Amino acid sequence: KGQLRERQEAEQQRNYERKLEIIKELDIVSNDTDNVNRHYPKVKELQTEFKSTGEVPPQHAAAVWKAYQEAVERFYDQWKVNKELRDYDFKKNLSEKQLLVDEAQKLVEEKDVITAFKRLQELHEKWREIGPVAKELREEIWSQFKDASAVINKRYQAFFEERKNRERENEMAKTALCERLEALDLNAPASFAAWDDMTKQILQAQEDWKKL
Repeated sequence: KGQLRERQEAEQQRNYERKLEIIKELDIVSNDTDNVNRHYPKVKELQTEFKSTGEVPPQHAAAVWKAYQEAVERFYDQWKVNKELRDYDFKKNLSEKQLLVDEAQKLVEEKDVITAFKRLQELHEKWREIGPVAKELREEIWSQFKDASAVINKRYQAFFEERKNRERENEMAKTALCERLEALDLNAPASFAAWDDMTKQILQAQEDWKKL
C-alpha cells in the first residue's frame, strides 16, 4: 500500500509539473499578440492535454486549476481583440478595394484609352497597398478588379495596334509621294505652262503629305 501511494504521489507530481508547463506555454502564446490567431489550434491542443493529464497533488489542485483558467482567459481575451481588429481591417480593406473596382469599371467607358490605362496603373498601385480582405471574399473581389482591368488592357493594346497599322499605311503613302516627286524630271519643262504644271504637282504633293 505504501509503494502504491508513492507511485501515485510521483505520478501526481509529474502531472503537476506538466500542467505548469502547459500554463507557461499558454502564457507565451498569449503574449505573442501579432500571431495570436495563428496560435489558436495550438491552444486547443494544450487545453485538451491539460484536461487529459491526471490529478496533481491535492495541495496544488486549486491553485493550478486557477492559474490554468486565468491563462486560457488571457489568451481568449487577446484572441477576441485580435479577431475584432482583424475583422475591422478586413471590412475596411474590402470597402477600399470595392471603390477601386467601381472606378476600374467606370474606366471601361472612358473614351481616352491612354488616360484610362494610366489611371488603371494607379489603381493597381493602390490595390497592392491595401491589406487583405476576408478569405471567402478574396477571389470574388479580385476577379471583379481583374476583369475590368482586362477590358481596359485589351482596349489599350488594340489602340496601339491600330495606330501602328495607320502609321505603316502612312509610311507607305509618304514613300509613294517621295517616289512620285523623285520621278519628276526637273529639266523637262521647256515652257512657262510646263513649269506651272510641275509646280502644281509639287504643291499638291505637299498638301497630300500634310494630310498624311
